Amino acid sequence: MGYPKVEVAAKRLNELNPNIEIEPLPVSVNESNAEEIIKDVDVVVDGLDRMTPRYALNRACQKTRHPTSSVQQ
Repeated sequence: MGYPKVEVAAKRLNELNPNIEIEPLPVSVNESNAEEIIKDVDVVVDGLDRMTPRYALNRACQKTRHPTSSVQQ
C-alpha cells in the first residue's frame, strides 16, 4: 500500500527545493475549517480530488489573499 498523496507531494517538493518548509495536512477541508487551515501558511497547494472542498479552499484563499496552486491528477 502506498503513502497518502499529501505526504508523497511534500516529499517531492522537498526534493525539488530542500530550502522550503512543507507542512502536509491530511485533513478534510470544508467551508467551516478552510480559513483556519490556511491561516499560518504562505502558499497553498491544492491537491484535492473533490470540487466542494476545492471551492471552499479557493474561497478561503481569495478572502485571505493567499496564493494558491491546484495540482491536477
